[in-house]
Amino acid sequence: MKIFFFNSGNPQLGSNRIYIHNLSSWLEELNVKTVVSNDLSKTKDCDVIILNKFTKYNQFKKLRNLNEKSKIGLIHPSDLHHDFKNKLKYIDFFITGSIEEKDHYYSYKKNIFRFPQIEKINLKSKNHDNENTYISIGYH
Repeated sequence: MKIFFFNSGNPQLGSNRIYIHNLSSWLEELNVKTVVSNDLSKTKDCDVIILNKFTKYNQFKKLRNLNEKSKIGLIHPSDLHHDFKNKLKYIDFFITGSIEEKDHYYSYKKNIFRFPQIEKINLKSKNHDNENTYISIGYH
């Protein structure tokens, strides 16, 4: 099996880090061949194509025409805009990050995989030079 991850989005977004970079890395550890690229021509001979949530409808149609037999999945589907809704009809499966998201999109597609939002984090030590360092705590 060969899985293509369409890496066209912002690398700072959690959905790209978790569902493209981390998931492809974990699959490689399980000896699954993966390709991570923003070049759609590299989808040739891939059994599965996983699109990021910002893949445009025309990019999806191009992929479908190039890869009629491949199963195409979508990370974090959205039904907020007409362009997004168009894709939902033609995607083979969705990858969601929560039970609530899975339940919501179940009316569009029965093939939904929930993948936990767990991220590989590269830890590095930080040396504070300034005594006036402020601590910011963020919540998402």
